[in-house]
Amino acid sequence: MRSFVCRGRGIKAHRRGVLEGVPLTLLISIFIIAIGAVLILGLFSYAKVTSLGSLSLATPSGSTRQGFILAQPTQLEVTAWAQSGAHLSGVGVVLNGSGVSLRGLTGGNGTVFFWIVPVLHYHASSGVLTVSATYSPGVSLVSPPTQSYSVSLMVLS
Repeated sequence: MRSFVCRGRGIKAHRRGVLEGVPLTLLISIFIIAIGAVLILGLFSYAKVTSLGSLSLATPSGSTRQGFILAQPTQLEVTAWAQSGAHLSGVGVVLNGSGVSLRGLTGGNGTVFFWIVPVLHYHASSGVLTVSATYSPGVSLVSPPTQSYSVSLMVLS
């Protein structure tokens, strides 16, 4: 039987060369995948996720600190706060109850102003005004879904 000969050497000498390109291609593929994974994970860690934390309500008389407003014309200031403690713009605010039904959107300073005239039902000594806020941070892989927050105030006669 004849042995295989390539340029004067046996096939044993060329066995190492046959697979030489496969490990190199495999190493390059693993390197590219690793770099891509690092970049993607890095983007997730640096992305700022803004979410609705709370609402603060204020009137010129300061009565909202005690959780009530009087049934008289007044200005209501609603400020939206992010969980980080910063003002949050673009929050939809809805007032409902005691004859009030208004909508607004917070501006750059996170505040929206309403001029309200709460009305109580005949022979009622109190009512409820609900302030609801909804925030959608936008479309992103790391953004939370639409968030809601609600506060109720007593309306006193």
